[in-house]
Amino acid sequence: MRENTAFFLGKRSKSLENQLKEFGFSSVIFVKELRELKDFRNLKEKDYDACLVRTKNSDFFRRITDKAVSKFKKILVFGLSDQINREALENKKVFALVSPEHGRIKDLLYQRDSGLNHVLCKIAFRNKKRIIFNFAEVLNKTEKEQASLLGRMSQNLLLCKKDKVDYLFTIISSSVKDFTNFKKLESFERVLKN
Repeated sequence: MRENTAFFLGKRSKSLENQLKEFGFSSVIFVKELRELKDFRNLKEKDYDACLVRTKNSDFFRRITDKAVSKFKKILVFGLSDQINREALENKKVFALVSPEHGRIKDLLYQRDSGLNHVLCKIAFRNKKRIIFNFAEVLNKTEKEQASLLGRMSQNLLLCKKDKVDYLFTIISSSVKDFTNFKKLESFERVLKN
């Protein structure tokens, strides 16, 4: 049986958790998005299960993960650059890399820039890291951007399968409206896997 986990960007709420479970998700993880060190102020541990680190600065990434490890059960890192992708997969404190294909604008002549390669996948397998494919990113794009993004996700999925890296298809969003598409998420997963 596949894992049906929803990642909600926001504070814990029992009513919201029940609502997402009605949509078809088996579990809900409440995530705090961290972009700056001041995001740690007034933070209550019972409100969140995990944190999502968004940064392109590697020094800031190291500082924020060191601080977050004491407050959160899981640390997720949003793949904004090749350097952050590699550091996230090498860091023992990080649970998963989210959307390594995010923010890629232009492909090379003979190669798609998807944020992952065989070296990063070997590192992910060795360190038992998970790659998370975020379906919410596909929902909010134009048709041309969706086609490009799906191609990058498909390439990343092939790399993950080849190197036996653990991966997860899910929705990471702060809008409840995005979570109503659970059947589309299952279809999306089936299309990418074939």
